[in-house]
Amino acid sequence: HTHTRHTHDMDFLRRFTKSELDDEEEKELNEEVLALNPFNKVQILKGHDTEVRFLRTIDESRILSVGMTEMCVWGTRTAELIRVLEGHTRAITDVMVYHKRLMSCSFDGSIKLWDPDMGTCLQTVENIGSQLVVMKPLFGDYFFLGGSSVLVLSIDLDIIASLPEVNGGQSTITDLICVSKSTAVAYSGTDKHLSSFTMERDFGEMGGIMEGDATTLGTIFEKKLKQGHSDRISRLTKLNNLIFATGARDGSIFIWSSKSLTCLHTIKYSTEFSNHQHSSSSPRSIPLGPILPLRDDKLFVVALGKHIRVFNSNDGKVVGDVFNAHQQSIRCMALVHRGAILVTCADTIRLWCLTSVLEGSTNISHTNKIKDIVRTLHSNNKEGKIEQWREDFVTNIPPKVFQLSERKKKKTTSELVCMGEIALHEREILDCSSAGPYMFATGSIDQTVCLWQNGAFKSMNDNLTISRHLQDQ
Repeated sequence: HTHTRHTHDMDFLRRFTKSELDDEEEKELNEEVLALNPFNKVQILKGHDTEVRFLRTIDESRILSVGMTEMCVWGTRTAELIRVLEGHTRAITDVMVYHKRLMSCSFDGSIKLWDPDMGTCLQTVENIGSQLVVMKPLFGDYFFLGGSSVLVLSIDLDIIASLPEVNGGQSTITDLICVSKSTAVAYSGTDKHLSSFTMERDFGEMGGIMEGDATTLGTIFEKKLKQGHSDRISRLTKLNNLIFATGARDGSIFIWSSKSLTCLHTIKYSTEFSNHQHSSSSPRSIPLGPILPLRDDKLFVVALGKHIRVFNSNDGKVVGDVFNAHQQSIRCMALVHRGAILVTCADTIRLWCLTSVLEGSTNISHTNKIKDIVRTLHSNNKEGKIEQWREDFVTNIPPKVFQLSERKKKKTTSELVCMGEIALHEREILDCSSAGPYMFATGSIDQTVCLWQNGAFKSMNDNLTISRHLQDQ
């Protein structure tokens, strides 16, 4: 029975690519394409007593899930809990992975260095700030730490430079990125303008501290940038080594030069999205979601409420979009399958094929869709070989079939192809992350982590039968 169906599917594909299908057969294929969910196996990981607030990838075989004060290290090849890291007394605000070691900061005013292999805390520095919010690598063995103060620390947690108060003690940093070897930019929850933080200290030509200067504490200078948004900043993302992006609550996006810290492009609020978001004909603000750089460093994707839009960072032009990608606002996004598939999380999890956008194609015919998907899912089994999960813990999730409305107007941009929809968490998803080339993970308020495995990489010919087999179960 399986062989007969498989032969039928391959004949169906050959006839389709030669445009020999009638209307009913083309409609059937469209439904098959939209229902194709390559990530059809899931492990439900339970190790937290609090909501799973964010995720980090340690390496291709381990991920980290972060609760309120505890962190869990999971093996992705076996879906087993390896270690539980505990020690913070208040909420963990950020975790940074560095050379397979972990650094965590917390509202308890401490920063900790962890060995995830042994599950031990190697070092703790306390009382370095009342509000520690975000950590970002600077260069070499140094990183920025921001909150109510700004610090530069070494990997050994030695303080290299310090600014005791942000904005004279009036602000606490919400997010921060490093734009050069000595400068970071950041914003607080009420800012319409970015602030730059520049460290003055001689690190020498090779990036190390100059001899005889190890005990001298460097100075960090704060400066408010002149250009700014008309509404409060809500997003800050590094797109590549040359540019970064900010987004405001009015939906506007600025593209900045990392070198000059000046705005290069301004992407204004879109009334087209507003009219899709609201029944009112007057433009109204929509929530700006995550901003994510694509594997082509000239492109980035933005969640605007329920919608997805892909921009070219060189000129700010739209190169791809999906209206009403979800029924609710998108909370988080991640790239999987080596950047070829976009995962978006809102009321459910949806998967989007990016090949047409990455290749710059504006032809959204079904022929291109099926070719894109088959080409994207086809992979060498030797590259992504994954150890077998324990079958008694594996759940097969039948993807829901849903139809995206086709707009009649001529397309000048690529439309992302939806490959499937999956839903398992009982409550809202707070974060998602790649967990290796062929996996991704989601963390939820329901205190669980779901680890999704791509079951569709055995061979190219098997891809067409997977979702149909699941639907028959």
